[in-house]
Amino acid sequence: MIFVVELQKQGERHIMVNSGMLQVIRICFPDKHILLTCDNRHASRLREKMNSFDMINENKIFEYSELELRKIYTINKILREIKLAWMLFKQAKKLKAEMIFFMSAFPFTALFLNSFAKKFHVKTVICQHGDLGVLVLKKKKLTTLFFKFSIKTFFRLRNFHYVTPLFYGNSIRKKLFELNPRFNSNNTITIDHPYDYMTVIPPKKNEFPISIANIGVAIMIKNSHLIFKLAALCKREIQENKIYFTQIGNISKEVKTYANQLVRQIYTKSGFIDSEVFEKALQEANYFIFFYSKNGFYDMCPSGTFFDAIKYETPIISMHNDFFDYYFDKLGNIGYLCSSLEEMKELIKSIAYGQKIEEYNLQKNNIKKAKKTLSIDIIAKEFNQQYKNIS
Repeated sequence: MIFVVELQKQGERHIMVNSGMLQVIRICFPDKHILLTCDNRHASRLREKMNSFDMINENKIFEYSELELRKIYTINKILREIKLAWMLFKQAKKLKAEMIFFMSAFPFTALFLNSFAKKFHVKTVICQHGDLGVLVLKKKKLTTLFFKFSIKTFFRLRNFHYVTPLFYGNSIRKKLFELNPRFNSNNTITIDHPYDYMTVIPPKKNEFPISIANIGVAIMIKNSHLIFKLAALCKREIQENKIYFTQIGNISKEVKTYANQLVRQIYTKSGFIDSEVFEKALQEANYFIFFYSKNGFYDMCPSGTFFDAIKYETPIISMHNDFFDYYFDKLGNIGYLCSSLEEMKELIKSIAYGQKIEEYNLQKNNIKKAKKTLSIDIIAKEFNQQYKNIS
């Protein structure tokens, strides 16, 4: 028996990685029954994404809550998570479960998961997501300090006999323990970010104007405002209809102050973009562009949009940072890494005037190969080998 649990991310959130991780667990433990705990909407979406739900049974499913997305309900959310986690550990102990696998954990809740795992002697794996990026932020906000304290306390007090952190990317694990050498690095698992690459991608039109898209919610922590500055630097090429820039995703208030007419905006005023609109925009893009900085938040946060680029076979233009440097080194020429906005400008001008067509085709072929390197089957082998080493 294996418990797979998502207490934190509800509804559509983390569906791609969670469905991928659920497939990994099924491959690694084909003879084990899986008890799945999450909200009812998330469970429904997982069923849609999975090829088969054999050996997976829903367990203690809870109602999806829009209210829990609001900060004022954070304490209620944490209490709900802790109470349900306690019940799950008791159940896992009674059923002599192989392990409890948490697909994510709110930093403060993770402290309790550590205690519960020790009390009930249940092997526990906790996936690490974007929360780790908080550790490199310089902000003095109370919420930031609270997150930092919770994360550091979890890793400092982690019972490594029962609790195993799972990192999505070796660069993230390496960075964490370099910054915090006192943390115990024993009994950890590091795999690539699971993602479903099975969708058939129609060929992109390799013709002018070239589409360069920034994906996801545009926020300052991603340096998303730089797309508007870059567009201004490439104004001539835009006016000549050689290229165009698109922001695919909502834009935060801070970033909106930088907005200009040189960047097309596909977003909604609230909530998530309709999936069909989102996918159509991704399919039309010739390049995906990223502005994550080195020694910034995304050095320690797995980028789901990076794997969107792999799925949609779209070459990448990015600033150097640890996460992207690691995957470019692993996967080969899948795009361009730049050191400055000026360097990006020069690169995009060469693209606009047709100087990168041959290399573009090479990059697309390398991304197709990357799908095999990052496939669910390969990730399952990596997980299985490392899991056995901590058993």
